[in-house]
Amino acid sequence: MKRVLFFILFLGLAGCTQLDENAETAQQHLIDLGYDVKSYEGSQPYSFTKGDLGNMPHNFIWAVQSTSPEPYFGEEITQQIFLVEDHPLNEIYSDQEGFGDKVEVRVFMLNDQIIGGTSSPTGEGISGSASSIDGRSPEDVQGENLNELLREWEEGR
Repeated sequence: MKRVLFFILFLGLAGCTQLDENAETAQQHLIDLGYDVKSYEGSQPYSFTKGDLGNMPHNFIWAVQSTSPEPYFGEEITQQIFLVEDHPLNEIYSDQEGFGDKVEVRVFMLNDQIIGGTSSPTGEGISGSASSIDGRSPEDVQGENLNELLREWEEGR
């Protein structure tokens, strides 16, 4: 019986994703924002150029950031990916058929520092452009400057 319990415990621990220091920093940031972190989905590299900024998805990713994209051209940003609950998008999408009750949040990190992030609802048939890490739309983040900013990025290709 002890061997069976040990084996079950071993399998449970072996299946846990170990967080590196950046993932732990990102997770704590999400907890500090009030989100209930349900799972860590891994990390993914992301980079873009000035020319990419005029195209989707880069233009909408950066339209929901509070910082200028210029310092990050050509840099390899790491996206730490989590599924969370208690996020503003949970309330927005809760009545939509197919919403999976969780929001995917990508925390952008460069040189061990959080530089931004995105959030999007999960579920079958759910789609839309990226929201800010706290669920705001490009219009909410950029205000009246959004169309001008998108045009400037498109012309700057």
